[in-house]
Amino acid sequence: FPYTTLFRSATAGARILFALSRGTALESSLGRASTRTGAPAGALSVVLTVGVGAIVVQRLAGVSATSAFFYPGTLGVLSLLVAYIVTNLGAIRFLFFKARRAPIYEIVIPLLGIAFLVYTIYKNVTGQSFPYNRFPLVVGIWLVVGALIVLATPQIGRAHV
Repeated sequence: FPYTTLFRSATAGARILFALSRGTALESSLGRASTRTGAPAGALSVVLTVGVGAIVVQRLAGVSATSAFFYPGTLGVLSLLVAYIVTNLGAIRFLFFKARRAPIYEIVIPLLGIAFLVYTIYKNVTGQSFPYNRFPLVVGIWLVVGALIVLATPQIGRAHV
């Protein structure tokens, strides 16, 4: 079952890589769609190569199929929890300070959301056994690398219309 999960998520990952590479030096290889199918062929090749490579490495290391499913799942969930926190912070900034579209007392809603997300992350990263106790570090490094890429190439963060 890790293989079906890989192929299902490869499409989403390829679309994200495709979108992020547009307007960058990688656009010629990753930011163009196939003229025949419309699929982001270059980005899909990269995502599938990395995904299949990860599965091969895990199998060679003797990782069970169940663990091969749960390892990337855990990393993904931790990353999504952080993304939800950032989304709430963006909503606070936009709705309550930049556009002033909501009354200030409603700020409690996204703040409660952030509090629940922080608590969920805390409960999922404390007291875990190996290798799950290493996953927060992996996610943290991944987020720092992503932030450095965005800072180094600010055109990635611009909207493409």
